[in-house]
Amino acid sequence: MNNGDRDKAYYLLFDFDGTIADSFKLGHAIINELSTKYGYTAVSEEELNNMRGLPVFAILKRLHLPFYKIPFFAHEVKISLNARLSELCPIAGIPEVLQKLKANNIPMALLTSNSIDNVIPFLDKFKMNVFDWFDCDVSLFNKSRHIHRQIIKRKLLDYKCIYIGDEVRDIKAAKECNIPIVSVSWGFQSKLQLSTYKPDNLIDTPSELLSLFSFAG
Repeated sequence: MNNGDRDKAYYLLFDFDGTIADSFKLGHAIINELSTKYGYTAVSEEELNNMRGLPVFAILKRLHLPFYKIPFFAHEVKISLNARLSELCPIAGIPEVLQKLKANNIPMALLTSNSIDNVIPFLDKFKMNVFDWFDCDVSLFNKSRHIHRQIIKRKLLDYKCIYIGDEVRDIKAAKECNIPIVSVSWGFQSKLQLSTYKPDNLIDTPSELLSLFSFAG
């Protein structure tokens, strides 16, 4: 993570679902539960793994969802995820990594489309409430605007802000804001799909995150 601003202190901006919270399996169950209502065929685990390599709109096309139904579908998935928060677990190794980053005085924040009423109890439950601030209910399609707004609002231009997420849209948002992106391969989209969009770093395990900074895990 060394470039022209190597002397700046790090400020890490984390995604939540798929990056910190293991939302993949629960999301699969919810998608299948909604299949009858929205008129698509339930998705097998094998199909879902294959779909991890696709952009979000390609996945929705695979489900044969009419465009006008997409906002309603996305809202219902979100509501279902919220209602079943107790079933959600963190990505293996993430709690320890976050605590290690905190112990080394690296400031962190969280930007997520999830609600703060869900995020805070989850973080408290798994001892991961290490973030300085939260930007919740972020639009699925305007993440770059939220990142840029927070950088200005929080006066973070003197830091080396780095975004950490699991989707192609995270890569695009970070690049639009001219900040580095660390993509994680354990979330929603596949390593192959993520690599196509050339993130600054692409990692396979949470512990690899530690090695990107000035101390070892």
